Amino acid sequence: MSVFEKFSTASRERKLALFYELFKPGPDTKILDIGAQINPKSQYGLQLIDDYPHKHNITAINISEDHVNSIKEHYPEVDARVGDATRLEFDDQSYDIVYSNAVIEHVGSWENQQRMAAEIARVSRGWFVTTPNRWYPFEFH
Repeated sequence: MSVFEKFSTASRERKLALFYELFKPGPDTKILDIGAQINPKSQYGLQLIDDYPHKHNITAINISEDHVNSIKEHYPEVDARVGDATRLEFDDQSYDIVYSNAVIEHVGSWENQQRMAAEIARVSRGWFVTTPNRWYPFEFH
């Protein structure tokens, strides 16, 4: 495992631990995972979708149809959809939690980042949104 992989794995594992500690999601917690993708542990650490035990309560969106198809293949109990984080097609307060790891910086302009944040606040009662830290030892954004 490369140094980058070690840092990335440790970072993802810490984020997931913090998410579970803060939100304590249970079997009935409805989660919207924005930017979801399959990421086996051997490749840069787990993603929420790989780790969360109650997959039937996850809705996963990604702008990439390939990522969505991969989720559907690996986790058929997940409601996986192609979607745009700046225009979420869900009712207000549809989810208990929105989880989004390092996605907001990819939606483009400052205005799009604000739209994504507003949409997250609209569709959920709580959110866990991360973005890279420019001072992290490996930052490719």
